[in-house]
Parts: sequence; C-alpha cells; structure tokens
Amino acid sequence: MTWKKQINHNETAIYRKYYPVGSEIQCKFLHAIDGDTILLQDLKLQRAIRIRIRGINCPELHKDQPLLSPDPFAEEAHMYTKNKLLQAQTIQLEVSEAHYDIYGRLLAHIKVDGTCLGRSLLKKGLATTCYLDNFENDTLANRFRQDERKGKKRANQKFPNIWSLPNYVRNGKFYVRDVPSSSLEAIGYLAS
Repeated sequence: MTWKKQINHNETAIYRKYYPVGSEIQCKFLHAIDGDTILLQDLKLQRAIRIRIRGINCPELHKDQPLLSPDPFAEEAHMYTKNKLLQAQTIQLEVSEAHYDIYGRLLAHIKVDGTCLGRSLLKKGLATTCYLDNFENDTLANRFRQDERKGKKRANQKFPNIWSLPNYVRNGKFYVRDVPSSSLEAIGYLAS
C-alpha cells in the first residue's frame, strides 16, 4: 500500500473540524511509515490520523517505489521514530498553523513523553530542517536550527549520520547521487 496518496478532501475537512490550529491531542502509536511520517490513533475520537512531523525532513525509505533503495540513514530515522513511539508513555500532537500537506497528512509537532520528536531527530543527525519560514514561532524555528547544528557537530566516524556524507543534504532535501561513492561505501551503503 502506498502511503503517499493525493489529498482526500473529506480527510482534510475532518482535520480542520476536529483538529483546529493550536489543539493538543493525546494519541496512541499505530505505525511508523518512515522517520517523519507516522500513523497515530486519536484517543478521544478513536480515529487513525496520518501525521507528518512539522519542520523536519528525514531521508526516504521509498516504500512506494520498490526499484529504489532507501536513502542513507532512512532506516535509522525510521527505527529511531518507531522505537521512541513504541516506548512512549504519552504521545501528544500539537497542531500547527498550516495544518495539512499536499498528501493530506496532518502537520504537527509530536511530543513523546514531553520531548519534541522532531528536535530529537535533528539532534541525532537523522533529519534536516525544512519549511521553517512558515513556523508560527521564530523561537521554535531557531531551536530547530540549533538542534540541526548539534546533529552536524555529532557527525563523525563513531556517530555517522546524514551530515557524515558530503553533498548529501541541501536546502532540506537529500541528494544521494551527489555523494562520493567512497563516502557511501564507508557507511556500508554500497557494497565494496
């Protein structure tokens, strides 16, 4: 099943009605689609919600494109998100200003036991920032940028991450084709 589907206008109308901007929703984890897209269950309405973590972008698994290999660090981002949500005592969504994307996913910040999941992924170097100009709060956008810098500093042989690969991340997107093959081999992405 492909998770990247076109907008379902009924779904986005439901998001607007039941999840207005500024709302906080208690949820239960159902499925991690990749590092930044998750399926959660709203505990109040007992309905599944497709969530896109706001302000970050993780490497793609390409589940909907079987001929493509996952991007470097896509599996790590996916497993980090999945494990964090599986172990969580509480999962809370905070709905943002622009509250759904072109695929009909609810854009939200996710707090796992009180900690912002997007910021955690940035600090680990498993995500890059994106669309921060649209943030409702400059202070929060600056925190995301600071966390991204922490992830960049962490990148080394002991803790490889998206910043370990030259030319991989630009403007919130990933470019595997621009990474030297020796760098990809060093992290085990290409067979030697």
